Amino acid sequence: MRLANQEIERSGSNLSFMRDINKMISAQKRDLDISFDGTAEIRNGELIINPPQGFGKFPIIMAGENVEIFFNGQKVDHPIIANDMAHMRISMQDTKPRTNLKIDLLNDNLTANLTIERIPGKKYALMDCQPVNQLKITGMCIQEEEPDPIEFNAVINLLHEQGVIFGIDEETIQCALSNKERKMAIEAARGVAPGESQDATIQYNLDKENNFELTKNPYGDGKIYSVSTGAILAIKIKPVMGKPGVDVKGQPISTRKPKDAEILIKDGVKLINSGAAAVATRAGRPVLEGYQNKYISVHPVHIVEGNVDIRVGNIDFAGDIVIRGSVLDGFSVKAGGSIQVQGDVMHAFLSAHGSISVHKKVLSSRLQAGFSTLAYKMIYKVLQKISVRLENMIAAIKLIKIQPAFTTTDLRQKGDGQLIQLLIDFNFKDLPKLVQNLIQIILNEKEEKFLPFIIETAQQLGKSLCNLGPIKIMKDSEISDLRNKVVSAIEKIDLMISDSADITLSYAQNSDIKASGNITITGQGAIISRLEAGRKISIEQGVVRGGELIAREAIKVSEIGSTQDAEVKVNLMESCSFAAGTVRPSIRIIHGSQMEIIQEMGYNLKVQIDNNRLSVINLSLS
Repeated sequence: MRLANQEIERSGSNLSFMRDINKMISAQKRDLDISFDGTAEIRNGELIINPPQGFGKFPIIMAGENVEIFFNGQKVDHPIIANDMAHMRISMQDTKPRTNLKIDLLNDNLTANLTIERIPGKKYALMDCQPVNQLKITGMCIQEEEPDPIEFNAVINLLHEQGVIFGIDEETIQCALSNKERKMAIEAARGVAPGESQDATIQYNLDKENNFELTKNPYGDGKIYSVSTGAILAIKIKPVMGKPGVDVKGQPISTRKPKDAEILIKDGVKLINSGAAAVATRAGRPVLEGYQNKYISVHPVHIVEGNVDIRVGNIDFAGDIVIRGSVLDGFSVKAGGSIQVQGDVMHAFLSAHGSISVHKKVLSSRLQAGFSTLAYKMIYKVLQKISVRLENMIAAIKLIKIQPAFTTTDLRQKGDGQLIQLLIDFNFKDLPKLVQNLIQIILNEKEEKFLPFIIETAQQLGKSLCNLGPIKIMKDSEISDLRNKVVSAIEKIDLMISDSADITLSYAQNSDIKASGNITITGQGAIISRLEAGRKISIEQGVVRGGELIAREAIKVSEIGSTQDAEVKVNLMESCSFAAGTVRPSIRIIHGSQMEIIQEMGYNLKVQIDNNRLSVINLSLS
């Protein structure tokens, strides 16, 4: 029994041992089944690596701001596995304090700017971070160190290295160096700018001719402002050369050469004091005329004390005309200056290069102020373009002929026409088109009687530059002669063009009125009349019944239209606007091929041209 009991005890002990072994194996299995990723953390400024468990991932570290990571002595810029800390080193990107000085020369070396940048040194430490599997290590600044003060002589030496020796502002530099701002810019040196040259100017003594207000008395007092012989009409203020300057490098800066000018004169004026003044050589009205070049002249004044009738006859006078009475049936008045009629104009014709004013009515008559201006303006612009192209062609011919490779055998036999034709074909294709445009303008103006020199110039241009004309040219001097003819025509046209030839009247009926400037009706208005203005039409008190209004800038009327089927055409040229206080039916508003018809009673009509499109922007219907 004792033996049996011993065997039982031994058997129980073995069973217990086996249970312990099984527990250990089970624990190891549980450990393998449970896996944890490794982590990396920054604690108190130190990197701590916690390895993974089981099949967990190793931690990944990478360099962030202000940190560099080295592995086996080599800088690593990519993420790395943190499993071998013995060969890894983390370095902080500490910086030392420094200053940057920069000199910029501006405005053609007239100024020198100094930029001062103070960059403090920085000391970094690792920034604490909670445990993570992927850690970006960054450094935080724990200390800054200001750079040493900048020496004044260092700035001066830098300026001298850049060649800056003049106008150095030592006080401003000293002030900037004592300033503690991290970055600032100052003007360290300034040269002396050259003085502005004054161009010559012409002062005219002509203001009194415009000293009246249309709202008070549109016709003035019936008198024309005039001067007597010897009156000073203009003086020239001589040009003044500005003083030269000097830049910050000590180099002189030249000033602009001023433009000179001369007083341009015509009839009734002469220059005195070597062209410094212009005086009247006869009594009359002083005027400025010309499109771009302004000429001063004195228009003689012809005064008719009564009516223009059978006793007086037709008038054709080079200066101004004042008619104390009326212009009666069938008579004409032509003036190279202005026309002033204190009475009526009835079944008559008035034509003036300047303005026309009629104190009373215009009945069944034709008035033209600034005649030829609109057509001549178009001709003037085309001739200017032709002149420039001919001048360029002359220069091109000279340049070609001096080339060593250029042969002149054919030119000696056949003339310069072949060369000119080649230039037109390849370099001046627009020249024949410009000439054709000029000719077309003349042909389109059927009612316009152009002066002979305009017709002759256009014909000569067409003969020489269009079709086979260039081939027939024998010498290049013919092109020079042609350009001289064009320049002469431009100068003559310049004197003929006027932007300010206005017509002012009280009332118009069954009349044709045309002005290169403005048309102003101060009284009852216009009945079945055609009004054409190069600028504006203003009928702010009267009415418009029937007829046609044409303008290029603006049309403003108080009342327009009729209930009696008297249609009114309003033709808006270019960018003209139209405004009417009261609108009655039968209004046809036209712009090019566009048209608006108003057939209802309305108020406060406003029409404008937007992007070349006719647009009614307001009309209040009754």
